Amino acid sequence: STATIATGILNLWLHAPEETAAQHAALTAEHGPRFLCGIGISHRMVVEKDHPPSAYDRPVATTAAYLDAQSAAGAQVLMLFDSWGGVLTPYDYREYSLQYMERVVRALTRTRDGRHVPVIVFTKGGRQLEALADIGADCVGLDWTTDIGRARKRVGDKVALQGNLDPALLYASS
Repeated sequence: STATIATGILNLWLHAPEETAAQHAALTAEHGPRFLCGIGISHRMVVEKDHPPSAYDRPVATTAAYLDAQSAAGAQVLMLFDSWGGVLTPYDYREYSLQYMERVVRALTRTRDGRHVPVIVFTKGGRQLEALADIGADCVGLDWTTDIGRARKRVGDKVALQGNLDPALLYASS
């Protein structure tokens, strides 16, 4: 069977957590345990650097709780991504994205009903693959701009790699 993927995004800036939870519950009731959608974090966090690190405790805890709820509802794989992370400097990526992604990954329940729940992490651009491979996830997602062979050499056997499909191929004729 096809794995159900629950996608979590490490920021809920546009919605109060309660409002987002209500939207999530409605989507899950209508479509089953498939997706948790939101907005990527690092761009906003870099722009608004005056927030203390503790300001991100609630979004981290909420994201982990939502992903755990997806897993409890039957999601077979969890995915956490930051679509803006690839445009950050290495310092800003570690400071405003990676550490929070790692906190979410470490907070997740990784065994459910006797089975391992794999976690995929993704940051667009592939510039920080080594750091991303070290945060405790099972798999690192690659976008189409990242050479999968070079990515494997960079991360070794620490994690599985997935993705790397050029979306233009979806429009190609056979």
